Formats: sequence, C-alpha cells, structure tokens
Amino acid sequence: MCARKDTDKVAPDKVVSDRLYNLRSLMLAVDQAQADLALARIEVAQAQLEIERQYGILGEDAKLDINTGKITRGPDEKQRKEAEEQPVPQKE
Repeated sequence: MCARKDTDKVAPDKVVSDRLYNLRSLMLAVDQAQADLALARIEVAQAQLEIERQYGILGEDAKLDINTGKITRGPDEKQRKEAEEQPVPQKE
C-alpha cells in the first residue's frame, strides 16, 4: 500500500469543478439524444405520410399500422348504410 503525500491531495474546488463539468456534459448528451429522437419521430411521420399517399389511403377511412405495416380499411359506404339500417336488438 502506498502512503499518500500531502502533494497528492486534490483541491476541493477542482473536484467540484470536475463534477460540474461532467454533469453539464451529461446533460448536453441527454439533450442531444432527445433532439435525435425528435428528428427520428419526424422522419417516421414523413415516411408514414409518403406510404399513405403511395397506397392511396389518404382521405379514406383507412389506417396504416407502422409497427406491422398492415393497412386496415374501414367499412365502405355500402357497408355503413347496411349497418345503419340493421335494427339494434333490444334487451329484455
């Protein structure tokens, strides 16, 4: 074991300064990661919009599930009218 000399001591101000630097550096890294995430979300939304335009589902009652890639379409006009005309069963 090596004995510590008085010259090996670090000034408390230096320790605080180094810790503050590390803290601010980490905070900037977090801010950068959040900005990258926001940009990635925008790029996903743009890609989704382009796919919806390409497959002609904009303005229709259809949705694109970006996780599975499936397009689900709602009932067409004929099916909606038929559903509206069906009587609702009454509970007794």
